[in-house]
Parts: sequence; C-alpha cells; structure tokens
Amino acid sequence: MSVDRHALYERAVQSPERDVDVLSALFRARAGRDALTLREDFAGTARLAIAWVGSDDEREAVAIDLDRGALARARRIAREVLDEDERERLALVRGDVRAPSDRTFDLVIAPNFSWAIFHAADDLARYFDAARGALEDDGMLALELFGGADLRRPLTHRHRHEGFTYVWEHRGYDAAREVLDARIHFELDDGTVMEDAFSYSFRLWPLATLRALLAAAGFERVALVIEDAKGALRTSAREPARASWNGYLVARPRR
Repeated sequence: MSVDRHALYERAVQSPERDVDVLSALFRARAGRDALTLREDFAGTARLAIAWVGSDDEREAVAIDLDRGALARARRIAREVLDEDERERLALVRGDVRAPSDRTFDLVIAPNFSWAIFHAADDLARYFDAARGALEDDGMLALELFGGADLRRPLTHRHRHEGFTYVWEHRGYDAAREVLDARIHFELDDGTVMEDAFSYSFRLWPLATLRALLAAAGFERVALVIEDAKGALRTSAREPARASWNGYLVARPRR
C-alpha cells in the first residue's frame, strides 16, 4: 500500500490547531480584537487554513500554493473534516504568493519557514510588498522562522511516530550564500524508506536584513517571538543564544 508523503509530513511536523491558537493570541495582543480572516501562504495541504475555518463559525481562510498535488490533498481533507458551511468559508488557490491580492485579511501567515525559499532580496521584498497589500490596516504578517548555530552545521534528528520515523537532516550549509540544504526522510515500520521525501533550500536571512526589508515594504512594529523550552512564546529583542530555536517574526502595516 502506498503512503502519501504529505500525510506523513502532517503527522510528523504540523500542529494546526495549536498554530491557530497561537496566531489568534498574537493577533489579539496587537490589534485588540479577534482575527477572522486568514491567508495561508505556501500552504501545501492547507492544514492551517482548514483548522482556521473549523475553529469559529465566522472565520474565513484562503490557502495559496503552487503544488497541484498538495492542493488536491487539501481538497480531499476539507471534504472529510469540514461541513458544508466551513468549506464555503475556505478557498484553495493555485497561485504565486507574490501576486497582488484582490481582498484583504486580518492575518497573512507564511508557515514552516517557507518564505526562506526566496534567496534574492528583490524576490523577498516583492513577497513582503504583496503581503502588505493583502492586509487590513490593523492586520498582521507572521513569518515562521528558526535560527541558531545548529542550522550551519551538518546534523540529523530522528523522531519516532506511530508506524514510522521522521528524519530531519541538514545536508549542508553554503556560508557564502547563507543557504541551508535541508531534507526530510521517512522510515516506515514495514522497511520502506522515503529518502528525500522533501528537500529544501532555505536562505538564513539575518534578522537585521529582514527588519529592513519589512520596513521598506511598509511594515512597522516588527517583533521576534520565540518559543521557549516549555513551548511558551515570548517576545525577544534579539536572537537567543541557543543552538536552535523556533518562533515567529510578526509585523504590522505602517499606518
């Protein structure tokens, strides 16, 4: 029986219901109201957007990705887990996240470090411009990001899940280009190995550069929100001096 690599990724990596809670809290703390509309960029199988519309009867979401296969799975999942009303509040769009938006949102989220596929400043600036144009005046952009010295050295982490082992590998780091070559592999209990199930080329952008690009795109009140050892998110003035860390870079439109 074939196993969908996206299904394994969802089980090993994603926690969309928790992400909905975290993003809701981050938005409420900054805007003073509840977020109702969300755009999930680089959405893949759109698990965050699906969880978003399922979390509140008034919430709407648009999920954007270029991968037809991932979006096809998103449609199947939506049919399985959402009722008719919830599905009507969800739009799955095949498109470029840098294209101008025909509507605005409370939240634009770029999860799973996906925005770091842009290696050139012009490409990332174009994405930030598009995200700014897609936000309400009191909206919020959230970029999921990671950091720490571990990103710049080869390593392999193995995590056991029911029926399979998830393997995260740093294949290499190009210091001149600030680019990490990262891979995901899956080892199934039946002996099947899905080598390079997902491959990534992430630029490790300096925080100062990100702040400057966001400011040029019309953002302000840029904040780094880091996940601590207990899983709580805390605003930090600088990158933590840890071997690895995860969090969000959040920004508000300049008024």
